[in-house]
Amino acid sequence: MRVGLHLSEYPSGKAHGGMATYVYTLANAFAECGQEVHLVQKIGLQEDRLDKRISIYRIAPQPLTPWVSRFSRLLDKPEIRHQRTFSKAALNVFNAVSEKQPLDIVQLPEYNGEAIEFRKTPYPVVIRFHTPTFLLDRLNGITPDSRRRAWYRFEYRAIRRADALISSSEGLKKEVCSFYDIPLKKVRVIRNPVKIVKSAPLSVINKEGQGLTVLYAGRLEKRKGIETLIHALPMLLQDNPDARFVIAGQDATDGERYQKTLQALSVSHPNRIVLTGGLSRTALQEWYAMADVVLVPSLFDNSPNVLFEAMAAGIACAASDTGGIDEMVTSGENGLLFPPGDSKSLHQSVTELIRDSALRQRLGQAAATRIRRDHAPEAIAREMLSFYGTL
Repeated sequence: MRVGLHLSEYPSGKAHGGMATYVYTLANAFAECGQEVHLVQKIGLQEDRLDKRISIYRIAPQPLTPWVSRFSRLLDKPEIRHQRTFSKAALNVFNAVSEKQPLDIVQLPEYNGEAIEFRKTPYPVVIRFHTPTFLLDRLNGITPDSRRRAWYRFEYRAIRRADALISSSEGLKKEVCSFYDIPLKKVRVIRNPVKIVKSAPLSVINKEGQGLTVLYAGRLEKRKGIETLIHALPMLLQDNPDARFVIAGQDATDGERYQKTLQALSVSHPNRIVLTGGLSRTALQEWYAMADVVLVPSLFDNSPNVLFEAMAAGIACAASDTGGIDEMVTSGENGLLFPPGDSKSLHQSVTELIRDSALRQRLGQAAATRIRRDHAPEAIAREMLSFYGTL
């Protein structure tokens, strides 16, 4: 099968996001299954190492057709017109590829309206829900003004270009369908592929003798639950004197404010709080190897890659009972869940894991089994290809 993939975020070698990781893993899995993959990304991005069989195209903005341009100038905000020029560029690339030999499918995200120019294409268009802007704004406490509401409508217009819709979780599917009044039956849930990375040997992990390590890896923004973690940290530090807490993430909209708070805590607790900033894929894997507990306190998260990667590595996880997380974690069986935004419950769950090594081992082993069973990249790629074949 000849597959086209496009995602403007993909993939940023440092501080990459969940969408980038998803496309990176899926593209490689398709190639390993013998599929022909054509990947479009914005010019200036540097991808992580990809399978050599994947064709990569880098795009710059391209002018809209005269009548579309006039229409857009009358009705669209400047940021929407700008985004349409990138969508036009991606469309031109995929059409040119398909003219030489027809593409069987092109998949794009709903985020940023990437599919807005994809009308009457010679190939089916699949749009995958990652996390649309309306939901990001809601979780980050942003009150939408007229420009933001226009952007929500723009993303929905792009969604309507799809021949098929997919989501990585039931939770995200319900949120998007409710907001945009899309029938639930029109959206297929296909889980994220998760690459299994071998952990470092135990002797390597513990060689520094620094006690237990609790890792948070994610953007410093409200929706990721960083406020909940900050509220819980003083008590966690007090009640777990042998543990250190590693915060690995780049600044987001409010990141500077959170960074200052964390730096102040770090000064008052030297060597107990480690702030790494944004990390490359390789550097993050090294922290997974040293982590005893991984914390995912998101207010909502459809399919957080850090949770998948930690579970795959056999690390005990404490996570919010929300979004697609509770579809992956059964509390007490392969992780611990706590109510989103509840710092006391977060403290209780993390402390329980810190103090009970047998529990950590049992949950970590069960988590790794779940990921290997349900999220192997080759299996997800085959499920995706089977779905494509129905269109």
